[in-house]
Amino acid sequence: MRKQQTWLPEAGEQVELRRQGRLVRRGTIDAVMQDHSGFWLAADGIDPRIYVHIEDPSLQIWAGSPPPAPSAAEARPQEPHERLR
Repeated sequence: MRKQQTWLPEAGEQVELRRQGRLVRRGTIDAVMQDHSGFWLAADGIDPRIYVHIEDPSLQIWAGSPPPAPSAAEARPQEPHERLR
């Protein structure tokens, strides 16, 4: 994910919200205001649906695709593990 400077949110997009560099919330954009001044982050588990104002100076909004997960072949160790003696 990348920190967004000039960006227009889109429904369905994955975002991370950070305050002072620390992750506050991660989720999916549920709805966007018509004027793009903010968006609703969908409820997730015990986290409620919240409104996020784009110009909130205390928040950093990170958006974009996360890196792809490794395939099963890439995730397997290349050499067998040796037992400790």
